[in-house]
Amino acid sequence: CSFDITRAFDKLMQVRCRDDPIIFGTRQVQEIEEISTLRASESFGSFGREVADFLQKEQQQVEREKSLLQARKDRMDAFLEKERRQNAFCVLAGSLSCA
Repeated sequence: CSFDITRAFDKLMQVRCRDDPIIFGTRQVQEIEEISTLRASESFGSFGREVADFLQKEQQQVEREKSLLQARKDRMDAFLEKERRQNAFCVLAGSLSCA
């Protein structure tokens, strides 16, 4: 999850997750030099934790989709193997009318 840092008004900084703009954090900044020491994961309240949770959920969803895809592939492979064996049996039995 990448993030944007924007400066609003004079002393309010906001960081927002690009992938999920609902996740954001704000912080009052006293001096312009303080900006270079801010860390999105630590300086903006629960922002870092929320982004970590978001990324973990995204990764879990990717893993779930991979698992579902593999299960579909396995079912298709099993079906094709069954078809191959049935067709091989029909050829060996000499009957082309197997269905």
